[in-house]
Amino acid sequence: MKKTYSFQELERRAFLQTVGKSGLSMGLMKSSALATSMMFGRTAHAAGATGIKNIVFYYVPLGTPFKNGSLFNPKDNALNLPAASAPMESIKNECVFFKDALISDDKGNGKGGHGDLFKCLGGAGRPNTLDVELAKTWGSNTPFSSLLLGVRAETKKSCTQVNGRSVNYQDNAKASFERMFGKNVQNTPGGAVSNTGGGADLASTKRAQSVLDTQKEDIKALRAQLTGEERERLDQHLDSIEKLEQRLSAAQQPTGSACANPGQWLDDNDNIRRHFGDEVDITGDLAILALQCQQTKIASVQLANSGGGFTIPELNWSGRYHASMHKQGGDKTNHTETRRYLSERFTLFIEKLKAAKDSEGNSLLDSTLVLQTTCMADGQQHSSNNAPFVLAGGGSAIQRGSLASCGRHTNILDTIGEALGVDNQIPTFGDKKLTGILT
Repeated sequence: MKKTYSFQELERRAFLQTVGKSGLSMGLMKSSALATSMMFGRTAHAAGATGIKNIVFYYVPLGTPFKNGSLFNPKDNALNLPAASAPMESIKNECVFFKDALISDDKGNGKGGHGDLFKCLGGAGRPNTLDVELAKTWGSNTPFSSLLLGVRAETKKSCTQVNGRSVNYQDNAKASFERMFGKNVQNTPGGAVSNTGGGADLASTKRAQSVLDTQKEDIKALRAQLTGEERERLDQHLDSIEKLEQRLSAAQQPTGSACANPGQWLDDNDNIRRHFGDEVDITGDLAILALQCQQTKIASVQLANSGGGFTIPELNWSGRYHASMHKQGGDKTNHTETRRYLSERFTLFIEKLKAAKDSEGNSLLDSTLVLQTTCMADGQQHSSNNAPFVLAGGGSAIQRGSLASCGRHTNILDTIGEALGVDNQIPTFGDKKLTGILT
């Protein structure tokens, strides 16, 4: 009987065949993230891969303000954006908004509120969240099956759950950068970045050389095997990596206390923390670079946690984000201001994805789906219904610039599985796939 291969086995076989024909050694492939990513790109190009190639899960904390309904979700198909989502005007035609998303468990019960963030990605009543199921299948044959990138996510229960256990996100962007692009980090398919052992040590050790300086010979060997567009793409990757490393290094220079650890990304003392928005932006840039360099297909970005204990110094509201929900005043001014700020950060992330190029030279946003998720609807009431979920990107595969009915928020997750072509390989999370979303 002729042996049959799964989708993952076929991808792995194709990748190994590509490496074999390239002239690159397996030693170089194991030590160099760039070599591995370039070969994955070559494999995908040979297979004629098109459509949606990446997924980003983007958690925004604590819902949105409500005043006579949601101040985030559009109320009609004209997509007139209320106050909390108004900064998304420039990207609204890249988005699908949902007018009645119910944050629910596997039985359809409302689950809005603090805690158990894994509900955001379908983990309420199930052992694994969607990102984990995708990492086991769709993302398994990339250097990193998924990335878990946090911004003050800290140690509370995260959006990702494996076998019923929450997985901590890596709050240290420098550590994640070193893990992905440093030398001798064993970038073999299926490896994941989360709260990985050794990451903090990498970030807290001052390097005498940049990550690219340590790989000069590897880069030289790789470049010799590339021509034309591939060599140009490698040069673009190198330039982007160098620029992001410089930003990370600058962000880690100590301020405030002269005795501060120069490798410390975050500290309990707010005086030496960078602005929350700066951390959000640089973590988003790291996710984009990882997708561009084909280090992963799956990136999860978690802004804070279910407590929302961070501050945003540049706003009129000077207290913690969580407090802005409960001290809003009759006009909801405080929470509207803080939630608008997070909409600005999300908008910037989408605009950068749109400007970036994928391996085929097209907009990275067109080959990437982005799901903005959250843990509740009305932040003040901790409610479940009409929560602010947004699906962005996906190019011509998605009916963008629209307002869709949703029901359980987990129906969006099943629709994502359908869009990626793996709905028959992963569990069902909701009670139906949404119509009118996919073209």
